[in-house]
Amino acid sequence: MLDEGLPSVWPADVQPAAYAVRQGDVLELTALYYLADTRHPVWVLTRKAAEDAVAAAGPLGVEILDLNPDVAPHLVIVTSQTCDIGEEAPPNEWELPWIQVSPVYRIAGDSPLRHRDYIVALTATSLSADGFIADLRIEMPVEKGMLPELAIQPGFANEADAVSFGELLGRRRQRAAVASSVNRVLRGTLQKKMQNNKSRWHRVRLEIHKLKFAVAPSRSEPLTVQLYVCSQEQLSADARQWFEEWQQRAKDAAGAEGLVLGPVGYMFRENFDLALYDSLIELDVRS
Repeated sequence: MLDEGLPSVWPADVQPAAYAVRQGDVLELTALYYLADTRHPVWVLTRKAAEDAVAAAGPLGVEILDLNPDVAPHLVIVTSQTCDIGEEAPPNEWELPWIQVSPVYRIAGDSPLRHRDYIVALTATSLSADGFIADLRIEMPVEKGMLPELAIQPGFANEADAVSFGELLGRRRQRAAVASSVNRVLRGTLQKKMQNNKSRWHRVRLEIHKLKFAVAPSRSEPLTVQLYVCSQEQLSADARQWFEEWQQRAKDAAGAEGLVLGPVGYMFRENFDLALYDSLIELDVRS
């Protein structure tokens, strides 16, 4: 059905504009819409729409709600893959009319919101200085025909930050569900230890490539869980001690959840097990 609506010839200025946009770019866009049912209002704007409908003796039901300029952010971040924006196909064979965007807004530097896994701090100088973040809880499609008229700026200071953003987007979609008990044991106890001595954790963090974990016999009904620390080089004695201390204290939390926490595994290039690495689940822990 969507293919039937594709243009045989795209407007002349749309495809050049799309080629100039990258995932992680920030666009000036005030409109942000979502579909809601005022019979079952959840978010504040839906509740207000329901209250207004009741006050006016109007009907309740499905509505498209617009975060008007007084509520909406004035910036959005592009979450679509770059190769889906400026498509890697001949101009007459493009088949993706829309891109996806999420809101960007300013929060205080000490806001607890910054530590949530759907919040991304923007690092481009013009944005980071004012505390701008991207909020991935909501996405909206934008037709590519809007791109020639929108002001565009990079959201990140360098390629590494932009790649990290893309990897986060991928993890949020590819990650299969894991029992909440595993999340409480791993993320909860790790973050508690990080907060207890932030300066030490920052030193340890510099040695780590990724944190991963394994569960058995299944993700939905685990009995055992094991953390793996992946690094380029073998960890220093202090970094290794940090994780051993964590494991000893986290065993009680695991037991309370009906889990057995195994010993910490260490993977670096001298003992790398590719098959094991590919089977592990990434743990995204914000410090």
